Amino acid sequence: MEAAKPYTNLCLPGISLVTPYVPMSVAHLRTPAAIRAPQGFGLVGLGSFAFHATLLFQAQLADELPMVYVGSMSLWLLFDDEPGFSLRSLRTRSLIAALIAFDVLFTWS
Repeated sequence: MEAAKPYTNLCLPGISLVTPYVPMSVAHLRTPAAIRAPQGFGLVGLGSFAFHATLLFQAQLADELPMVYVGSMSLWLLFDDEPGFSLRSLRTRSLIAALIAFDVLFTWS
């Protein structure tokens, strides 16, 4: 089972390369954040491939840390409900600062 797992993780980078080119029916959803999210999942797939192919500690970090970063980015996309996807509101800047602080502290620990 462990021998096949690295190859199944290569699906995520492939999907992340194709997703920005898929036409969306709603034009306002084509924001930079919505295009970057699949690229984050592609990094998760590459890190997971590296870990399950080698089972090294450094590769485990390459597997786990992108998952935390993509999860933080997904939380920001979920909780930032201001119209227009701008960085002008205090709430948006506070969310970004809190998630960056969480990511840095998680990586440091």
